[in-house]
Amino acid sequence: MSRSMTFLIARHGLATGNQTDAPLSPVGLGQAEQLADWLAGMENVHIDRFLSSPYRRAWQTAEIIEKRLSIKLEQADCRLKEKGVLGFDEEETDEEVLSRVTRLAEELLESDSQTVLLVTHRLTMTLLMNRYDPSFTLEQGRHITNPDLYELKFTHGNGHVKRLLIAVPHQAESVQI
Repeated sequence: MSRSMTFLIARHGLATGNQTDAPLSPVGLGQAEQLADWLAGMENVHIDRFLSSPYRRAWQTAEIIEKRLSIKLEQADCRLKEKGVLGFDEEETDEEVLSRVTRLAEELLESDSQTVLLVTHRLTMTLLMNRYDPSFTLEQGRHITNPDLYELKFTHGNGHVKRLLIAVPHQAESVQI
């Protein structure tokens, strides 16, 4: 790939639990609104494609962004889901998560899109960003907040990660994956 392309990668707002159907908490709904406002305020950004994890907390975040930005959210993409956890979902390894999210990224990189917005989860986005920019470490991924926004910009086939948003601290609630 010789042209430039940008992935905007967002983490969902705070949820009520880790189950696939756990909704955003009241704080998380406000965070999703703040994230949507942040994205709406980005100058000279035209989002060509908009995808989300099917997990309810990510999907709710994406719906709020869709409404605020008046952009079409595509059908949920399971490759953006969080790592399957025994007791909640089908168990997966980090390598399996990386494989599925890399397949999605490679498809997007082959498309005509210039800017793609992805709403996903901490581990999934950490593995994706580390895959294309190894200077973004797994330790840095532990500090991704609810919500959060990163840019993964590709230039001449090389990826570079930049954090765009750091969430405002919120009242203590359980941390979600």
